[in-house]
Order: sequence, then C-alpha cells, then structure tokens
Amino acid sequence: RSASPMTVTIPNGIFTTGQVINIQQIGAGQVPVAGVGTATFTRTGTKLRTQYSAASIVCTGTNTFTLIGDIQ
Repeated sequence: RSASPMTVTIPNGIFTTGQVINIQQIGAGQVPVAGVGTATFTRTGTKLRTQYSAASIVCTGTNTFTLIGDIQ
C-alpha cells in the first residue's frame, strides 16, 4: 500500500511458459510493469489503471510476457 509509484519488473530467465503472476494496485500509487534485460511484453497497456485495479502477467514464451487486466 503506497501513494508513490511502484514499478513491477520482470527479469529474464526465471519464468517458464504458462506461468501466471497476479498483481493488484492496493494504494493510490501508480503500478507500471516493465521487463528487465531481454524480457519483453506484448500488451495493450503498461500499467494498472487505478487503485484496486488487478492484472495478470502471463509468460507466453522464453522471456516473453502478456499483461492482461484492468490496465492502461
């Protein structure tokens, strides 16, 4: 719970295809999602939309992820 932004970073090489990571913005601070290293995202947005928004990060391939949920 924070009023400050908190970036969720996904490093390369630690998730396998099919794994899902669920996240939620509990506080007022924006929650952007980013890849680190060679981790890349296919998505329609890069951050959770507002307080109490939730999303899932799905590993769709080696170091490739899709962000699905209440995002912008």
